[in-house]
Amino acid sequence: MATDTELLMVRAQLAHLLACGFAYPDEALCQTLASGEYALELSSLGETLGLHSTLPALLAALGEERGAEPARLQGEHTYLFARNVLCPPYETSYGRGRGLAAAQDLAEVASFYAAFGFQVAATAKELPDHLCVELEFLAALYAKEAYAGEQGWRERGQVCAEARAKFAAEHLKTWLPKFSERAREHARLAFYPALAALAETLVALEAAPALPARSAAE
Repeated sequence: MATDTELLMVRAQLAHLLACGFAYPDEALCQTLASGEYALELSSLGETLGLHSTLPALLAALGEERGAEPARLQGEHTYLFARNVLCPPYETSYGRGRGLAAAQDLAEVASFYAAFGFQVAATAKELPDHLCVELEFLAALYAKEAYAGEQGWRERGQVCAEARAKFAAEHLKTWLPKFSERAREHARLAFYPALAALAETLVALEAAPALPARSAAE
């Protein structure tokens, strides 16, 4: 049976793989899809976390891409997220509006990142509220919490746990369901709606603590 630390790392790996899946499908991603490696990893991680409800549809969608030409998924990514922007992958597209309100939402996301030394690469083209970036930040918090647990740093681990729950509640949970709905509505391939459903299921785990509650005496 997996330990608490191991489960945190499983969540971290899953969040990272989901972030990779929503990025533009470059040659490396297309190769892992074609080989079945991406599907195998997602399936293994999802099974470990008990996310059984979303796995069949996801594996079927991944199976459709196995052996397909890279241009197929690349075209779908552009169709949904870039050219027509039918399914914006940015939190502020689903927030309180444009202008000052959107800038404030973006600043709040950036403040979370700054508090944990998380930086968007200078070469990255995405803004801080892009789904890929927010998922990578979630993965970083899981990993930091797991490391704190290994080192016996309870207070640091608790800070990470509280931060990821707060980040999920105030950010990812506020717009990921809307993003998923748009993906289901507009997608021509099953890949992105299935990936979005798994991301929703992962983020929903934040409704419950990842680690057992500790007594006040501890």
